[in-house]
This record gives sequence, C-alpha cells and structure tokens, in this order.
Amino acid sequence: MTTTTNFLITFVVKPNRAADFEDLLATLKTDLPKVDGCQSLCIFQQDDATQITFTLLETWDHKSMHQDHVARLQSSGDWAAIEAMLSAPPNGYYLRLI
Repeated sequence: MTTTTNFLITFVVKPNRAADFEDLLATLKTDLPKVDGCQSLCIFQQDDATQITFTLLETWDHKSMHQDHVARLQSSGDWAAIEAMLSAPPNGYYLRLI
C-alpha cells in the first residue's frame, strides 16, 4: 500500500496580478519538485475567459510532508504574498488514488 498523497488546489487570480502569478508559477514549476517529498507538479490553466484560474496537482511522498511545506510557506509570509494575488481564497484538497 502506498502513502503517496496528491493535493489539488485551484487559484482564481486578480486580473491585475496575472503576470505576477504566472511568474510565480514559472518559479514554482522548477523549485517545488526540489522540495523534500515532492514527487511532481502539474499546472493547468482553465480555458475560461471570465476569470484567470490555475489548478495545481502536486504529488507528495506523504501528506505530512506537504503540510510541513505549507507551514513553512505560512511562517515565512510567502503564503500571504500568494493570497494577495487572488480574487478568492484558494480551494484545495487531498486526493487518494483508488
């Protein structure tokens, strides 16, 4: 039985922050897979002209490793900087492959 965890999170970005968020995603695409426990990252952009929406699918060795990563983002202030670019709170949840 595997303990691999998938985390799916969707971000709706403020129109005036789209370029900043896309720059963040470019960095994230390179840097997140280097974080201990992160196996992969897939980034999707919703094909919808009414809002700027990105969805990330992250695969982690363990749920706790992802939670530790998020805690580091929160304590460093990086998570607040991400939230400042959004027009709504992010929506995320853990998925288990069945």
